[in-house]
Amino acid sequence: MYKYRQLTPQQKAELVKQRLARGFPPHSPPHQISLQTFYLLTAACYEHKHHLSKQHRRQQLLNIIFEKFISEGLEIRAWVILSNHYHLLVYVSNFKKLGKLFNLIHGSTSRQWNLEDNITGRKIWYRYIGILNPMEENGCKIHGANIQYEIMV
Repeated sequence: MYKYRQLTPQQKAELVKQRLARGFPPHSPPHQISLQTFYLLTAACYEHKHHLSKQHRRQQLLNIIFEKFISEGLEIRAWVILSNHYHLLVYVSNFKKLGKLFNLIHGSTSRQWNLEDNITGRKIWYRYIGILNPMEENGCKIHGANIQYEIMV
């Protein structure tokens, strides 16, 4: 899963060179910008550890997500928060807002949960990714399940 950590410095440099040649960021998944406005956003806990196994943490995360997204005028259409990652189906008009939002959300939750657990320096979050146009024939595939839904306007 974390193959990059196993690469030699020369292999890492070559991989970064290839990513840059394709127009991708050097050390993160490509966030392809398009005219599409719905994105399936996924954020995972570092090394997929189960930091969200407690219900109050999932609720706290959901509350801060809604607070921050609504304050930026971003509409969340669907969500699921699991024990080690979460998904959001979001109407996004300005993709550049997302990095700042995730930094605020993940920074504050990391700090609070590390204080609660009396741990310093623990990394909680890994990163987020955004998938364009996740809907196929009015459905969305998440974890291999085809979930049907309607978007109400």
